[in-house]
Amino acid sequence: MGEKTKKANDGLFPVFGEFDSHEEINAAAEGLLQEGDQEGLRTLAAENGLEEEAELYLAGDTAELCDPVSAALGKIKVEKEHENNYLADDIAEYLAANCDDIEFALSVRKKGKRLTEAGKRVMEEAKKHRTTINKTACWYCGPMKGYQLIREYYREGGSR
Repeated sequence: MGEKTKKANDGLFPVFGEFDSHEEINAAAEGLLQEGDQEGLRTLAAENGLEEEAELYLAGDTAELCDPVSAALGKIKVEKEHENNYLADDIAEYLAANCDDIEFALSVRKKGKRLTEAGKRVMEEAKKHRTTINKTACWYCGPMKGYQLIREYYREGGSR
C-alpha cells in the first residue's frame, strides 16, 4: 500500500487517512516495510499513536505493527492530543480502561468514532439535568450514565 492519500479528517490522520481496523493498519505497514519506506511507516505509526510499536516492528521484534488493543489505544491517544473538550480526558481514560475487552477495542478503532461525539452525547444528557448551586446553573450527568452513553455510542452498528 505504498500510495499515501491526503485526507484531512478533523486534523487527524492527514497523510494516510483513517483506518477502520488494526488489520488495515497492519496491511499498510507491511506494504511500507516491503517498499523499504521506513519514514512512511513511522508517519503511519505516528498518525495512529503507535510510535513505540513502529520501532519494534522495524527492528523485526514483532510480526505486526499493532493488535486490536494497541490500535484502539493509539487512536485514543491521537484523538486526545487533538481534542480541546474538557470531557476528553475522562472519556479517553474510560475508553482505555475498557480496551481489554477486544470487541470493545475493535469498536473504538472503527472509522469515524470520535471522542468529540461521545462527549456531545454526555453533554446532551447533562443538559437534561440542570440545577442551580449558589446561583450558578449546573448540568449533571452521573458517571454510570455517562459511561453507558459512551459505550453505546462506540458499540453502535453492532459488533464486527
